[in-house]
Amino acid sequence: MDELLTDQQQAEIVRNWLRENGWVILVGLVLGLGGLFGLNEWRDYQASRNSLASQVYEELVNAVLDSRPVRAAELEAQLVGEFARSPYVDQGRLAMAKMHMDRNEAEEAAGYLQRLIDDTDDEGMQRIGSLRLARVRIQQQKYDEAIAALSGIDENSAFAGRYHEVRGDAYYAQGQVEDARREYEAALGTVSSETLNRGLVQVKLDSLGEARPAEPATAESGEPAGTAGDAPPAE
Repeated sequence: MDELLTDQQQAEIVRNWLRENGWVILVGLVLGLGGLFGLNEWRDYQASRNSLASQVYEELVNAVLDSRPVRAAELEAQLVGEFARSPYVDQGRLAMAKMHMDRNEAEEAAGYLQRLIDDTDDEGMQRIGSLRLARVRIQQQKYDEAIAALSGIDENSAFAGRYHEVRGDAYYAQGQVEDARREYEAALGTVSSETLNRGLVQVKLDSLGEARPAEPATAESGEPAGTAGDAPPAE
């Protein structure tokens, strides 16, 4: 007997296999096509959501530019409520903080920045929020809060130099010149701070003059002479 199967015999084997196992192929096709269409539908849904979030954010920016704080607040709340995981939420809070600072409403600005810091999953946005919050606290003369907002920075972070710089500004504003000098020097000593304006920091450092021993406290104030009330370095 011929050991090789004829074409007819091979065809019959295939037909029998399909009769017994064809449902496996059918299920695989259904699942495969279903997964493909499901993925496409999910992508379309995400694109639609991003487009809607972008439209709300754009309207928020226009409200900020037109100085319409009530409408801007409504749109920021809509972003948070409907698009909580969107990066437009972070951007919206930065815009709201700027609007309130422009209106001399520092505490309201600080509130938006603190919510950004607390809620964002983006480390870069968190660092930016912390820097801006510290600036707001310095303007409010809440220097300890400004310094606290800038705690815990990784010295290898791209923001390390800016953190040291703003901490230096906070120390200088309250008359702690040597602490300010230490922070400005630390800022210039960082190697990965892409956001640092080294020329400006050097100007601030130079404006402090030469380091000198601490002067004795005056009898009237109990503070080192020549420090209290000094104006902060020029920005």
